Amino acid sequence: MPIKVSIGFLDSGNKKSTAWGCWMYSFHWVPADGQRHASLDSRPGGGYPTGMPVSTLCERNLPADNSDLGWLWSTCGDCNAEAHRIAGTRPDANGSQAPSPGRGR
Repeated sequence: MPIKVSIGFLDSGNKKSTAWGCWMYSFHWVPADGQRHASLDSRPGGGYPTGMPVSTLCERNLPADNSDLGWLWSTCGDCNAEAHRIAGTRPDANGSQAPSPGRGR
């Protein structure tokens, strides 16, 4: 017997909560130009195809590189900083996500 699952979302500005309590943000990560960048562009199912022009959070237009190797590239520092600003978090000294001051987890 198939199980029907309904997924609800709570919208909170730049992020949405799924029924499982996970946050989905308005940006997506995309490898391009030797780094992993973030973008607010609409993402096609399956990700940005290789060669698709993408506007990044570091204010560049770059062709996506949806290769296996591309996902291992380092993260663009400017995109990372802007992604954390959008998410309302700040990176800690190791580059991991930490809550912004005054915000609980």
